[in-house]
Amino acid sequence: MTITLAAINRYPIKGLKAQVLESARLSPQKGLIGDRLFSLARGSAGYNLPHHMSPSAMSVLDLENEERLAKLEAHYDDDTQTLQLLRSGQRRPLAQARVDTPLGRSLISQFFADFLGDSRRGLPRLIESEEALAPSDWVSLINLSSLKDIERVARQQLDPERLRANLWIEGADPWEEREWQGSRFHLGNAVLQATSPLECTASANVNPREAQRDINLPLLMRKGFMHQQVGLQLTVLEGGRIKQGDRLQPFTQ
Repeated sequence: MTITLAAINRYPIKGLKAQVLESARLSPQKGLIGDRLFSLARGSAGYNLPHHMSPSAMSVLDLENEERLAKLEAHYDDDTQTLQLLRSGQRRPLAQARVDTPLGRSLISQFFADFLGDSRRGLPRLIESEEALAPSDWVSLINLSSLKDIERVARQQLDPERLRANLWIEGADPWEEREWQGSRFHLGNAVLQATSPLECTASANVNPREAQRDINLPLLMRKGFMHQQVGLQLTVLEGGRIKQGDRLQPFTQ
């Protein structure tokens, strides 16, 4: 059976909707280039998040504590380091700035201050995620056939974006990916290794279309499947370009 790459998603800002890409570059040092570069934090957090400081200590915002973020998409241009913020499904940006400058980051932060409000908890600020918030050398993958089986138990359709995975594959059997632990694969010009399960978290409870919580997906997974694995984390062993339609093939020497 042929297994192909159905979609590539990257999240320039943690918690916002995905930037859908036709092709992308994977790196052993940075995983999917441009993924989860930035986060939002309330309070006195600076622009750079120190490696030794935990996300909880910085009041980092994500879908688990701020579902309104699902209303927005972040698009990032690698060449110009320009960040665009768009309302989901629209093309005209609500805000745009170069985030390699203090002024640009300040403009983006001000947009989120207006969008989210509630300054009593501190103004939201754009911070560089660095390695404290997201491992730098892996990408996440879900099997769309497995999601169909979750829909069967949930008795409702579930947008794959709930699971916030970088790569969506089609053509595999349901739950086949649970047998891939430790296996290596070719994808485009890259080589990947399945290293650990991708666990369902509370962020999946947020409907990405409505920006509202409408299900307890981790609880449903535990009751229906006796686990919360919704995909895989894969380490990038050899970097390269990937594109939609590429085959995921077992690695051979």
